[in-house]
Amino acid sequence: MPVPGSIYVFASQKGGTGKTKLCYHTACQYAHSRPDEHVMLLDMTELGDLTKRCLGGVSNEEALASNAGKMFEVIEAAEKVEEQHQRGMFMRMASVFRRKVEIDLESAAVHPSEWNAAAPENLYLMSSGASSYDEEEEYRDPEEMRTIAQHIRQALEQDPRTWKVFIDTDGDRRPAPFTRLGYALADYCIIPIAPDESDFARLLPMFKTLQGMYEREEMRCRVQFICWNKLQLYRKAPSDLGSFTTPKVTGDMIASLNKKLFEQARQCGKLFVHCDAPDAVAFQQAATVLVRDFPDTCSLPSNAMGIPFCRMSPGAIVLPSGVEFKVQREQIESCVENITELLGRLDAMEA
Repeated sequence: MPVPGSIYVFASQKGGTGKTKLCYHTACQYAHSRPDEHVMLLDMTELGDLTKRCLGGVSNEEALASNAGKMFEVIEAAEKVEEQHQRGMFMRMASVFRRKVEIDLESAAVHPSEWNAAAPENLYLMSSGASSYDEEEEYRDPEEMRTIAQHIRQALEQDPRTWKVFIDTDGDRRPAPFTRLGYALADYCIIPIAPDESDFARLLPMFKTLQGMYEREEMRCRVQFICWNKLQLYRKAPSDLGSFTTPKVTGDMIASLNKKLFEQARQCGKLFVHCDAPDAVAFQQAATVLVRDFPDTCSLPSNAMGIPFCRMSPGAIVLPSGVEFKVQREQIESCVENITELLGRLDAMEA
């Protein structure tokens, strides 16, 4: 049974905001620091962005060919469970003669460490397709996606192991069916975004969509906090906005957007976990977090080879393409420190 409130979905209104990176590193940091627990990554992106990283990068073709697409198998199994449920009394009467359909997490979960030596051994993955997207999925009924989510969650809860679950999704405004599935399954939503007026403007229709889904009970998750992502570091000292100090112009922009974010939270009601904060300052402290723009010497080899920051060692890292990076210890430590803070904010919700 998963710890209550332990399913997180990383989502956004557009691509490139850092969802996959933060989802992967946060999950790996959690698994690395708690080796006795079981951590599940659900890849609900169309092209398997998280899957590729978990399995050691796009160059590990054998791993992708052998393991991609398990998420589709889980969805198909959930559909069969629901079909059996809908048959009602007939199926209960026939259960003596027919085996009950169940979601087999053991066979569905990929063990990334078998293919990626840098992945924590207690990390598991339900992989996406890492290939083209089936446009027919676009027309899935929201109620169907909610039902599928219920069956997947029940499978997690009935499993004798305790799971901490992290979900990666695509950046889109639709949202796509897999993204809807992530919303329906998760307890909390984390939204990475750059402190940019244009990007923030795209958040507003996303909030409206999520509010509608929440009120119609199409999803269970609520917005936990906004990650102001890819920020330049001016000083390591804490500021009024968070755990470090950004350049002044960036800080001014974040402060302005935090006020607008607070207004949106008040308008959207229970969609936001911290909607009852007494003022904008209290809301900013509870509902936002600062995330650095990680140095390329750590970030690029991590992206290419699926090396979590928490498992990265200082020294030379050579990519399959032959490009070499010389990674410094202090660079790794700064990345781990920021991911640890993000993870701490998630843990605080369960304290």
